[in-house]
Amino acid sequence: MATQTAYSAARPDMDVLNELLCCDPDIVVCVNRISNACLHGSWDLEEHGHALKPSIRERLNTHYHVFLRDCICMIYLCGYAAFYIHRVHKISMAFCLTLGTFTWCTRLSEKGTGANAQYDISVSKGNVKRKDIHIMPYYRPILSEHIKTQMEVILSQYMALQEMHQTIRVSNKWNQEKHVVVTETMEVKD
Repeated sequence: MATQTAYSAARPDMDVLNELLCCDPDIVVCVNRISNACLHGSWDLEEHGHALKPSIRERLNTHYHVFLRDCICMIYLCGYAAFYIHRVHKISMAFCLTLGTFTWCTRLSEKGTGANAQYDISVSKGNVKRKDIHIMPYYRPILSEHIKTQMEVILSQYMALQEMHQTIRVSNKWNQEKHVVVTETMEVKD
């Protein structure tokens, strides 16, 4: 049985991290470069040693290109890729959980699993059941009071930058509305 102590990802800055990863142009370009380097071209797919029909192969190539791009993004955000399998037109396909629809924590593993710690995911939005989720760890889970992610340093710098921009906006607004003029007359006498 797992220890009850869990270290949760339900932090207010997780929304900021999602925003950073999906909206900041520099981060988006970096993730796109990594994805493009890893996912160039198409795959030769076979079933039972025979090539697939071109229409099915094209559909699978397109789908798995998007799926693997989502996995790369999630790996940088969370340290793992969480996905589920769903049948579409009688074909089983993998789908990444959508960022923002789940929370996660790391907890001590149960005896016999061979691992010391493991990721535990709770779906907060959507109809994916916990038992259907597969986790492919990229980094080992870290037991910590705060989520550990490769983006942690960039996130803290991004949040500081956002705070600085807000301070500048407030000071600019104040300067525009409150004009304080100080005049001083000086008389020079010999």
